[in-house]
Order: sequence, then C-alpha cells, then structure tokens
Amino acid sequence: LLAHGTTLHGAQAVDPRYHCKPLVYYAAETPIGQVFTASQAARPALRVGAVGLGTGSVAGYVRPADHLTFFEIDPLVIHISHDSGQFDYTTKCAKGPVDFVLGDARLTLEKQPKDEFDILLIDAFSSDAVPAHLLTVEAVRGYLTKLKPDGILILHLSNRNLDLMGPAQAVAR
Repeated sequence: LLAHGTTLHGAQAVDPRYHCKPLVYYAAETPIGQVFTASQAARPALRVGAVGLGTGSVAGYVRPADHLTFFEIDPLVIHISHDSGQFDYTTKCAKGPVDFVLGDARLTLEKQPKDEFDILLIDAFSSDAVPAHLLTVEAVRGYLTKLKPDGILILHLSNRNLDLMGPAQAVAR
C-alpha cells in the first residue's frame, strides 16, 4: 500500500497471480477500469495521460502499442512508485512506454500538443489538500483541448472531506 496520512494512494498485490492487476479504484470492475477496458476493445493503441501517479496502477492497463504519460508534482512519488522497486506497475507490468512529466499538471499539460490523448485521467483530488486549480472551468477547457475529438476525460473525485461532484458538475455545465 502507498498511503500518506489517512489517504490511500494505491496498492499492488504481492501474489504473482494478481501482481499486475490494477487494484482499489483502478480495478477492472470500477468505472475507471471499465473506461480502459472499453477503450482498449475499441482501439488497437491508446495515448493516455494521467495526472497523479500514486502507485502507478493505471500502468497495469498499458498494452504494447499504448503510451502512458504521468503528470506528477512530487518527485518523491515518482521515486517510490517507479524507481524504488516497491511498486512495479510502471516498470514490469506496463507492456508499452510509460513516461513522466514532473511539475504542476495545470502548467505541464499546457505544453502538451492539442488532440494528444485518447484518455486523460485527472486523479489528484483524493488527498486532504484539494488542488482546486485543477477543477476550474479554465482547467477543464484546457484538458479538453488535449483530448482527441472522441477522447475521454476522467475526473477521479473521491475525497474524504469534500463532495466534489457538485463543483465538477458546475464546471461541466
């Protein structure tokens, strides 16, 4: 498990039978897992962007022709999830390329090409400190420019202290 305070940022099974299967809110049965499963059935290759690395669980979905870029603000999270050997979703489970862009995602995503991603996952809202600047009308407009015309934007909004559904719906409207 990767936890900080009371916030769970991901998990990976030790049992080899389940080792590369995404767990917790990335499991195949969850809405996020269902988006990946359906998108992979529809396309031979996916270009995916993910804001927030956690344990790198989403890399468990990466096929040889797919490409995943994580946007992560904390270099220590990259070290723990990718370099330390504690988790290996990004190093052993992903079958295609996985790379990292270090910095504030709102700023680093601006530098990405238009129409780049089939899926853009924004998963930076689960901690006790909510990065509200990632859930503004301007931020979401920016995300949409980075999606291909038929791309999918996923906002993972679980939070122990705040109900973010209302603000997210207002931004969508």
